[in-house]
Amino acid sequence: MTYSLSYQLGLLSEKLREELKEKLARYELDLKLWHLLMQLWEEDKVTQIQLSKRCHIPSYTMTRLLDQLQQRQLIERRVDENNRRAFFICLTPEAKALEQDVLQESERIESDLLGALSHDEQQQLLFLIRKAQCAD
Repeated sequence: MTYSLSYQLGLLSEKLREELKEKLARYELDLKLWHLLMQLWEEDKVTQIQLSKRCHIPSYTMTRLLDQLQQRQLIERRVDENNRRAFFICLTPEAKALEQDVLQESERIESDLLGALSHDEQQQLLFLIRKAQCAD
């Protein structure tokens, strides 16, 4: 058995991605769109530039992804009253209605994957992952 951190995290990540991909398909979402919606569910009415930075997605790619969400009527682009060249990305009622279902699916997947860990161990794992992400 290999105990390399990168190898073990890679395996867990791949398993998580496959499970999410399967569950999100029933909502006609892929992982990139889900990632954007997660950011917007956390904070609605942000600019495309802010969203692009938070998601680490180049602006040209972000535009295409937002187009997809807009075609699905999950977001609206609203003109910033202070800067007519800027737009706010806002969730539609349809997107807000999806939130609980999609988050519950995600939580079930996480629970299944981390079922061998106690609640405290799961919280510690999340804490350590966040701490490692912030270490630069």
